[in-house]
Amino acid sequence: MYLKDFAIKSTGVKEGTATKLISIIGGANTAGRIVSGYIADRPTINVLFLNNASLTILGLSTAMVPFLSTYVQLIVFSVVFGLAMGEYKAVYTLAACI
Repeated sequence: MYLKDFAIKSTGVKEGTATKLISIIGGANTAGRIVSGYIADRPTINVLFLNNASLTILGLSTAMVPFLSTYVQLIVFSVVFGLAMGEYKAVYTLAACI
């Protein structure tokens, strides 16, 4: 929600460029749901571990945001955050079915 404003203030990019970070999160979220759903559907995969790993990645990546100072770093954050959020949603749904 505040990523756009943070990007404008911390890196000085224009509003249109900063808004693209939200789209990057959305694209990575979609990819994360597909890939993690495929992985979690395997019988040898511990779904609870995947769920906890994605929550840990979400927390750590969010905690790192104040230390990000370039637009490229914010792009990397957006990709990691989107993938982890997509993984969490897909795995959480599978875990609820078990």
